Amino acid sequence: MSIQVKEIGKNALWHLIGKTVSAILSMLVVYLLARYLGPSNYGLLSLSTTFIFMLHQFTSLGLDTSLPYFIPKYLNKSSSILKFVFKIKFIIILAACTILFFSSGIISSLYGNPELNYYLKIVAIITTPFMFLQLYPYVFMAFKKLKYGMYLDITFNLLKFLAVIFVLLGLGIIGALVGYGISYLLSCIFFFVFIIHKKYWRKTANKFNKGKLIKYSLISYAGSIFFFLSNYLLNLALGFNTAQLGYFDASNRISLLIFLIPTALATAVWPNIPKASIGDIREITQRIMKYFLIAILPMCLTFALATNLTISLLLGANYLAMSNVLKIMIIAIFFSAYNQFFESIAYGIGKPLYVLINYIIRTLIIVCLIPLAINYLAFGAAVAYLISIMASFVFLNTILKKRIKHPLKTYFIVILLNLTILPGLLIETAFIYKAIIYLLGAITYLVCINYFVFDKEDKTLFKSLLRKILLPKRSNKHI
Repeated sequence: MSIQVKEIGKNALWHLIGKTVSAILSMLVVYLLARYLGPSNYGLLSLSTTFIFMLHQFTSLGLDTSLPYFIPKYLNKSSSILKFVFKIKFIIILAACTILFFSSGIISSLYGNPELNYYLKIVAIITTPFMFLQLYPYVFMAFKKLKYGMYLDITFNLLKFLAVIFVLLGLGIIGALVGYGISYLLSCIFFFVFIIHKKYWRKTANKFNKGKLIKYSLISYAGSIFFFLSNYLLNLALGFNTAQLGYFDASNRISLLIFLIPTALATAVWPNIPKASIGDIREITQRIMKYFLIAILPMCLTFALATNLTISLLLGANYLAMSNVLKIMIIAIFFSAYNQFFESIAYGIGKPLYVLINYIIRTLIIVCLIPLAINYLAFGAAVAYLISIMASFVFLNTILKKRIKHPLKTYFIVILLNLTILPGLLIETAFIYKAIIYLLGAITYLVCINYFVFDKEDKTLFKSLLRKILLPKRSNKHI
């Protein structure tokens, strides 16, 4: 096997640790901000920060996603590629932030909310370091050093608690945005100076074919624009009702916890694809998708059958009205996890056009279904999002069928084994008894997975990763 499963596992582990810790920290930030600001003000904050992601999507030029493809393929020219990408990004970002700063009044008048004008001016100021932070993980991914991404995720999300502190000091939405801005700036400077510049920014660099990179990047860029549209058109449609936007955004963030393991695996696989054969890719997709289902199906069932408890614990009683919204978003995220992995395969084989077509399809579906969001608010938006994700799943499976191999027999076994956790979710009894029954079911599930699903290579991989966690010095000899 030309793709080294252990190397992928090691990098996935770093990524998973970083994303898990950062997701917990991020959820705490969301929980505290949502609770102290309330649905309406939190929705207004979400609307303001939507423009950060909008600027990021429209100024990325696809350069981010080009790095994991071109750097592994042309490693001796990596420094030259990095300098070119950073220079172009800096020029484009400054121009975009300037435009947003001076057009904030027009945007706020469209929404009929004068306060939005001041918030968008702050967003324009704080967005530049945020955009570079979005580039850094692709740099680490390209060099197969995802542990640096772990450090970045944890540092960045710890610093975001400044937003909560400023809100508690009575600074409201402005305080939250300023807190975000400080976390962006400090993280951006630290990781550029001490990691990227120090390790990868060589003084001498070989020239590379900019034409190939630009072509790849522009196709990826078009894809990123449609990615933004497919993900944020619904946010913009709900922006006229900030409370409903708050429900939709909070549901999306909670359901993203399911995304942690799939994201880690997809990120670790991506830089290994460019030089892999079709047979290797089919073998690794079969194994990775098995891990996907084992990890995320129990999580989806748990969140879907315990939505009220989840919402009460994380957000409070004010958000219980979004229970059905969260259930729909959980189903959508389940299929979206697979879509993300398929997209990493497409980028890895040098076919960003597949991803572009995928997002065009999703965007067209969202545009057609915007009336659902207008008429049925957050629930309608969640249904529209689910339909677009399902269409994307079908398309990517079809166009990548030569490189994707689904372990259908394993799927059937894993689905049956998930019956072990259902009693703890469905039986009506005291919470402590439900928790014990659920825990026993989860242990039974893991034991059965080990005996009936994992093969010898799976067991070897997970033993190596456990040694990596528990005995880090010794584990270096194995991975």
